[in-house]
Amino acid sequence: MQNKGEKAEYQHERLKTLIVEQGQDLALLEDPVTHDFATFHQHAQSLDFIMMGFVNNVFVERIAQVKKWAEQVEQLVVSEDNRMNFSHPRRWRTDLLLKEKAIHRMSEVLYKLN
Repeated sequence: MQNKGEKAEYQHERLKTLIVEQGQDLALLEDPVTHDFATFHQHAQSLDFIMMGFVNNVFVERIAQVKKWAEQVEQLVVSEDNRMNFSHPRRWRTDLLLKEKAIHRMSEVLYKLN
C-alpha cells in the first residue's frame, strides 16, 4: 500500500521481480482476470454485477485496457468523476455525487436481473 498511490507502480514491479525470482505464481500479485481479454469477459459473464473503480494516475495503461474491455459489460457498476475516470469505490463514500451515481447505476443493473 502506498499513500495516494505514490510509487505504487515502482513497488509493483519490484514485487513482480521478487516473485518471479522465487519461482512463485504472479497471480499472488496480479489478478489474471485483468490481464487477458477472454478471461475478463468469461469472468464478467459469470457475475450478476461488477463494481469497478481505480486510483487516478496509477497503472494508467492497464486501466485503459480494462476500461476498454468493460465497455462490453452490461452489468458494470461504475461512478465516473468529472474527468470521466472510473472513480475508486472508496470515493463513493465521501463524495455525495459519486455515491448517488453509483447507487443509480447499481439500481439499474439489479432491476435488469429481475
